Amino acid sequence: FIPRRFIDRIQISPRGNGCPRKEIIVWKKNKSVVCVNPQAEWIQRIMEMLRKKSSSTPPVPVFKRKIP
Repeated sequence: FIPRRFIDRIQISPRGNGCPRKEIIVWKKNKSVVCVNPQAEWIQRIMEMLRKKSSSTPPVPVFKRKIP
């Protein structure tokens, strides 16, 4: 288990390219890297929370203008 406050970023690698299963790699704020079991309950809860957060955030409007 890695507390959420220690996680800097998460990378998900899908099956394929030589990997027989989905891999989840966690970069911690102390710069260490940990491969975690994608079936672990705690990482499933964090992933679900991130999915909900990203789907509830409205997109940022883009303004286009010419710069003189």
